[in-house]
Amino acid sequence: MEYLDTLVAERPPSGKIVVFGEVFLVTPDRPETLEALRRRLARVIWCTYRRGFPRIGDTAYQSDSGWGCMLRCGQMILAEALLRARDYPAVDADAGRASIVSLISDAPECPFSIHQIALRGAIVDKPVGAWFGPNAAAQVIRSLVSEQPGAGLAVHVAMDGCLATKDVEDTICPGGKWSRPLLLFVPLRLGLHALNAEYFPSIRAMLQMPESVGAIGGRPNAAHFFIGTQDDDLIFLDPHTTQPAGLPAATLHTYTCLQPCRMRVAAVDPSLCLGFLVRDLAAWHTLLLRFGPVAPKLFDVLERAPVIDEDAHDDFVVSDPEDDGFAIVS
Repeated sequence: MEYLDTLVAERPPSGKIVVFGEVFLVTPDRPETLEALRRRLARVIWCTYRRGFPRIGDTAYQSDSGWGCMLRCGQMILAEALLRARDYPAVDADAGRASIVSLISDAPECPFSIHQIALRGAIVDKPVGAWFGPNAAAQVIRSLVSEQPGAGLAVHVAMDGCLATKDVEDTICPGGKWSRPLLLFVPLRLGLHALNAEYFPSIRAMLQMPESVGAIGGRPNAAHFFIGTQDDDLIFLDPHTTQPAGLPAATLHTYTCLQPCRMRVAAVDPSLCLGFLVRDLAAWHTLLLRFGPVAPKLFDVLERAPVIDEDAHDDFVVSDPEDDGFAIVS
């Protein structure tokens, strides 16, 4: 792992950098491209460990340091989806970020706070203070968003390595009319202990799609929010910084990170969850076309999900939230 050269070194590198499908061709004679990249990164909402927030439920937890990194990654991918779904104009970018941060701030009453996510972990057998895997985080986000119609977002989790297109359309497109933007999660299990090299190009291709809102996963023992690619590497935001909790208006600047990191694809844990934002039916069909040459390496795209024998055992089934392949960070 290393910091992205472009943002921490005195001499920016030359090369192709992709962030959420936006391409930046950085060369020494094009400083404006580097500045455009900085502006794009400044719009991403960065969530980290916090300390000093109100207790979570009836527990003693007033910090998520050491256990909440995947929960924070879940907040980041949800925040990016909400920002894109609401399509704030450039002139209102700060107001848009403030609006989203108010939804994920560290207060029990905020709909997507660390309190709400940690407590909702009960649906996947995760007590407060337990470490989530990517699939568990996606399931909890789906559950919370389903109770917030004002969020203007729907969430679908493609289970067991299969995207069932008609199941999605039945939910989000009743009567043939797309009802609201869709956050699509695709949890993957791409190996037992290490990521198989045959998946590398497909993972990079998925993160380079314009519909991508990133991926949550990480290295063994540490969760990260992947936002794009630099050459053959992945770019990510790291939640493993502990900051003081506080009111959104006073802490908004702490939700910005201009020093993302990068890592080799080979270092990524094989348990990963991709995210995509789909605005309407036309965008859905476009995304399915993009999946065509890329998805078969990673997951199946079918009209309907196959019937699974519940008595069968498969080490690669990711619907079991305990099968995420991660361990707690001490």
